[in-house]
Amino acid sequence: MLLPVFLGFGLVLPPADTIGWMAVGEQALSEFGKSVCTAGDVNGDGYDDFLVGQHYFSGPEYREGRVALYFGGPTGPADSPDWTFEANQENATLGISVSTAGDVNNDGYADIILGAHTYSGPLGNEGAAFLFYGSPTGPGSSPDWTFIGDQSGGDFGGSVADAGDLNNDGYGDVTIGAVFYSNGETGEGRAYVFLGSASGLSLTPDWVQEGQLAGAQFGGDVSGAGDVNSDGYDDLLVGARKYTSTVNSEGGLFLYYGGPSGPSATASWTYFSGAMQAKLGQNVSGAGDVNGDGYADIIAGAHNYSGPETDEGKVYVFYGSPTGPGSTPDFTFESNLENALSGNQVADAGDVNDDGYGDIIFGSREYSNGETSEGRAFVFYGSSTGLHPEDYWYAESDQEQAFFGYSVASAGDVNGDGANDVIIGAKYYDETLEDEGATFLYYGTPNPGCTAPADLVAAAITTTSAQLSWNGPAGASGYRIILKRPGHPAILLASTSTTMLLSGLYPGTTYRVVIRAKCGSEFSQRSEPFLLTTVE
Repeated sequence: MLLPVFLGFGLVLPPADTIGWMAVGEQALSEFGKSVCTAGDVNGDGYDDFLVGQHYFSGPEYREGRVALYFGGPTGPADSPDWTFEANQENATLGISVSTAGDVNNDGYADIILGAHTYSGPLGNEGAAFLFYGSPTGPGSSPDWTFIGDQSGGDFGGSVADAGDLNNDGYGDVTIGAVFYSNGETGEGRAYVFLGSASGLSLTPDWVQEGQLAGAQFGGDVSGAGDVNSDGYDDLLVGARKYTSTVNSEGGLFLYYGGPSGPSATASWTYFSGAMQAKLGQNVSGAGDVNGDGYADIIAGAHNYSGPETDEGKVYVFYGSPTGPGSTPDFTFESNLENALSGNQVADAGDVNDDGYGDIIFGSREYSNGETSEGRAFVFYGSSTGLHPEDYWYAESDQEQAFFGYSVASAGDVNGDGANDVIIGAKYYDETLEDEGATFLYYGTPNPGCTAPADLVAAAITTTSAQLSWNGPAGASGYRIILKRPGHPAILLASTSTTMLLSGLYPGTTYRVVIRAKCGSEFSQRSEPFLLTTVE
């Protein structure tokens, strides 16, 4: 069954109007699509890959959980996963959370991290996280790094995420939450950071922070925020969905700026919803750069927010700046539908309409529009002035109680057409089996724009710099240079000419360079990718 897709007013170049790819759980009650995320380019073939969690999958062990990895390619993913991993422990619920890990050992391949929040080690039910390195053939059959929580019932691994490069050392870092952790305060919650290195991750966390308030559930969701204040260090965002500052369980957001030794010891910025039982911080994420100002933005959901409608949900977006986010959100969305739970999950969508601005995606898992709790997912489009309430796309499941939008994420550019794609999970979707779950991929739409730059050349390459030149279309007023290391966020640069000196590069590192021309108010399609390797 094809899911309905709709456009908001004034929208151009949305994700494709039909499903690009779909897979189902093929096991009753297994909830395939409980979690979804881009994996980055795990096998280094130039196409982004993606992960799907199925936390109630039962193989040899009841509800051990399973994670599936699908490789991208010119025609998209295959029908069957290219790699799977199971916990091999009863009730471990592997796949409760999944994420790219960036490139923690800087070997040129994106790595992945998986959470199993009820995995049992020596204490029982502590939770665990498993890291797998990328390679030309993808992840191996066993984890390259495993960390088991140190408290029974702490829920370690309930959230896992790529943290970017918090200390700017060239290695990707990861963050993990333990929402029910108690250390002086019952259920205060804890968040962890593990910094990458040439040998990967340590078995000792490099940074730990706790909620310091009973029942706060700090670390219920964790995410890299990107570089919100553009100081050269990526930042860390932590949600505390039941934090009480002025009203009960309003929820809060805690942003920690990165630095030479990692995240700051205390929060650099905080925000509380001020709405009783709203549970802001249920889900948090970097939002990319939705207004193209060079500062990373952040997004968070308060799925139990009640405005005119009970539990309608609310989504908050804060723009970055030299001083970080402001004291009030720059964009909000409320569903205006009772029990829709908008903002149950939020994410950076990448640039799905290929206009040069970051976009966002979020779920409203119990949205009802013809079918009770069918669910809906929204994409809102960035622009030079940020997000606007009339510029959006959405899709629904058209199946009662499917919970479409329970999980949402950017899939990266799975088919290599230059536009980012989005992936949406519906954990209770039934194709042939009850609650088997399903996952849906929608392809972004490349922008035809003006002619793409061509003939990229790199000269005077050193350990830390290179001189780029290219040919551009007539009438171009400027160029956007997109510089990316495998497993790391893209760096956006600007030039008014067809040359640019790249500096501050890492020795012995391969960068993928693409360039877009700006013609009037539009950007061209991307140039063919150019690989640049600095001197060792």
